[in-house]
Amino acid sequence: MKNTAFLIMAIVVSAVLAGCGNKTMIEYPVAKKIDQTDDYFGRKVADPYRWLEEMDSADTKTWVEAQVKVTDRYLASIPFRNDIKKRFTEIWNFEKYSVPQ
Repeated sequence: MKNTAFLIMAIVVSAVLAGCGNKTMIEYPVAKKIDQTDDYFGRKVADPYRWLEEMDSADTKTWVEAQVKVTDRYLASIPFRNDIKKRFTEIWNFEKYSVPQ
């Protein structure tokens, strides 16, 4: 049962990622770049997105919210999304047992 559900989920995710039925261009929010360079044993390594590591900063929260809006808009445009949800519910809605106590 697990293998079947995993296979179905993999097929659905592949179809969605392939953009079947949805040919609109997605405009992602632009992530700002900062001037951050680290020195690792004499080698300079740029890290322009270091600011995203600060999970509670206002900038990071704003950027994540913009990303969520783009994702939600795309997912809402998939015409067969409710059919997928219905099928997954059918597959995963079975009697479950716990470990004996």
